Amino acid sequence: ESDAAVAGCAGAVRASAAMLGRIAAEVDAVTGATGAIRQACAAQTEALAEALGRIGAADDAARQGEHVAAAARDAARGLDAAVGGLRARLSGVMLEDDSMEEAVRARAAEVSRLFEDGVRSGRITMAALFSADYAPVPGSNPPQFAPPFVAFTDAVLPPVLEGALRLGENVVFCAAVNRDGFLPTHNRKFSQAQGPDPVKNAALSRNRRFFDDRVGLAAGRSTAPFLIQAYRRDMGGGAFATMKDISAPIIVQGRHWGGLRIGYRAETVRLGLERAA
Repeated sequence: ESDAAVAGCAGAVRASAAMLGRIAAEVDAVTGATGAIRQACAAQTEALAEALGRIGAADDAARQGEHVAAAARDAARGLDAAVGGLRARLSGVMLEDDSMEEAVRARAAEVSRLFEDGVRSGRITMAALFSADYAPVPGSNPPQFAPPFVAFTDAVLPPVLEGALRLGENVVFCAAVNRDGFLPTHNRKFSQAQGPDPVKNAALSRNRRFFDDRVGLAAGRSTAPFLIQAYRRDMGGGAFATMKDISAPIIVQGRHWGGLRIGYRAETVRLGLERAA
């Protein structure tokens, strides 16, 4: 009976250790917070290794009857503590992303409906909505463009985009990008008229511009129900802000137009991570 208890407990420890490794890898990829999460997971992994060692020692003395069973029970309690510690550290991150997933999917569906209503009502054609005729805005720096659908998106998107800012203080922006990474209409605070300072323009005149970096293109081209990415947001003048970006696809009459993006600062203070300014 003691041998069976030890073997069962050892199997549970190994399975849980593998699970912790998968959780750590997934959260690390989502948050981009490699250092602190790895430290947290290393501490828990050390506790698991100690538990395995204790079970191994108990296994060597498997003939000692009740002493072996007691050692196995102690090791199992150590495992529970280790798993609970990591779960507590990661719970805030997981809950935050779950909440943002619901928000971005609902708003992407709303944008899809607005676009389809516009086509049905004749306010815009499918050809204009999906146009790749990016006419440059003369004298803009950074360059801005005015494709045929900009006037339409400026009219219908602001209620959705501005409403998303009320999701929480950590939400920085909400915007739609098409499959080319073009962002026609932004939040009002990022849609200021350009002036003579290109650094200020880069930070505050972010509408009608291409964001065709890795993150922007992935958000615009993904057809998955949602996509979470971590990246450094270029604010111009050598300034960057560490962000999380969650997006969901915008579908118009069965055709993929792009994605709705919500950018937010990760609430990772519990993990000891630096919070973006």
